[in-house]
Formats: sequence, C-alpha cells, structure tokens
Amino acid sequence: MMAVKPLTSVVFTVVLYVRFVELYALTAFQSLPFAFLVHEDTKPIGVGFFKSYVLRCACRLRCGAGGARRG
Repeated sequence: MMAVKPLTSVVFTVVLYVRFVELYALTAFQSLPFAFLVHEDTKPIGVGFFKSYVLRCACRLRCGAGGARRG
C-alpha cells in the first residue's frame, strides 16, 4: 500500500506534463489555422482546429477543477 502513493504521484505528474505539452503545441501552431481560414477550400481545416482547441481547453479546465474538488 505504501508503494501506491509514490506511483500515483509520478503518474499524476506525467499526465500533467503531457497535458501541458499538448496545449503548448496547439497554442504554438495556432497561427497556421488562421491562414487556412482565408481560403474557402481550406476553411473547414481552420474551423475544425479551433473547435478542437476550445474543446481541449474546456476539458482541461473541467477535468482540473473536478480533480481539485475531489482531492
């Protein structure tokens, strides 16, 4: 039972860093979808990116807030 606490701490830290890197990468390449919005043929790509970006940010806020309340 004592080995579970350090293991959960490591897993939590790894998941936290992976989520941070994911949002950082999406934010770093956010200027590219703006270029896709200009042309009618590539507009769905830009719109899809922004929809997924907003959903990922909202999920991170909801998941993070829910985890803080439970703990």
